[in-house]
Amino acid sequence: EPLSRTTVVEDPSSLAQLALDATKRVSSKLLSDHEALRSLERKAARDALNHGSLTEEKEKALEDARKAREKLVKEVSALCDALDIDPPVLLDGDDSEEEDDKGELSLWTAERGSRSESAGAYDDDAARTFYEDYPNILDVVPAPALGLDPAKVAELQAKRESIRALWRGAKTLAGAEAEGLENASTVVAEDNDDVVEPTVEDNEPRDAVGLLLTEELPACHSRDRADALALKFCEGLATGKARKRLVKALYACPRTALDLLPQYSRIAAVVSQAYADVGELLCQELAREFRWLFKGKKLHNLEGKLRNARFLGELSKFRVAPPHLVFVHCKRCLEDFSGHAVDYCCSLIETCGGFLLRSAPTKERTARILQSMSKMKSAKPLNQ
Repeated sequence: EPLSRTTVVEDPSSLAQLALDATKRVSSKLLSDHEALRSLERKAARDALNHGSLTEEKEKALEDARKAREKLVKEVSALCDALDIDPPVLLDGDDSEEEDDKGELSLWTAERGSRSESAGAYDDDAARTFYEDYPNILDVVPAPALGLDPAKVAELQAKRESIRALWRGAKTLAGAEAEGLENASTVVAEDNDDVVEPTVEDNEPRDAVGLLLTEELPACHSRDRADALALKFCEGLATGKARKRLVKALYACPRTALDLLPQYSRIAAVVSQAYADVGELLCQELAREFRWLFKGKKLHNLEGKLRNARFLGELSKFRVAPPHLVFVHCKRCLEDFSGHAVDYCCSLIETCGGFLLRSAPTKERTARILQSMSKMKSAKPLNQ
């Protein structure tokens, strides 16, 4: 007698319930990954503010997290469509930031009295205009002339606005991250510290870039001339080699012409909007020079040290130099607060201390630096 075939038919309602449970678990995973990504993006934005840019590893990790989230969004959407249920809502606002920023949020209001509230983090409206209202090279110069494609220009525009928004915001740096700035000891590797003092060389090629840097750059005693030079440089002259020559010329600002430092820093700020390597290389040169100047305890070359402090302070106010570099230099001076270290630290604070103290992201860290200086001033005479 042939065997009869039997088929076990599952209850359709139980299958639907299994699918629904699986969708809920995947949706929960999506919400968790989304919050983790938002936290990672906020941390990356703070790192970019503190250090000037993200490392390749951090950029890759951020991009991988975004791709994984997008893939999971598509899968959850397909499941929700099949089951005819609403997909989870992914928040993009500030609703879930309360926990991350708890205890790290402080508001800044301008001091009333002699300063205008519209001056923001600067001493007055004129200073705010000088350090913030400079030409946006990405709008003024066409992308082909910059050697960039439209997508890259759009990315740079977004980054520029993001950094400005962070500086104008009301959030302070996380306590752990602010303390972590003390460990950010260098901008570049510690090798090749034996640099020579900056000098202007007369044997530069007499091409368009050479004429621009040797004849027009030293005459930039006003913001109009500085802006015109920066625009001229970016309109077809800003090759990789030319940008290195520009950095070399800016770095070689004479010690006897400190009045040029604000204009030179403005040029670096304008050009860095399209070519970030200009600001990065200039900060690297100043960091190398700082280590060379303070390699020993010899009291020599005070003018060079003050020039370095003023230059770094001006770049900081243009947001070209990352604030952690200012804090690192102050910390090293405070470790042996005597001799020229006092002059350097005071000059640096005099140049950019007010800006950093009034800026929400750096307010607390700057206040601690000033407190340390005050304690050391009370502990021992600074003229010894």
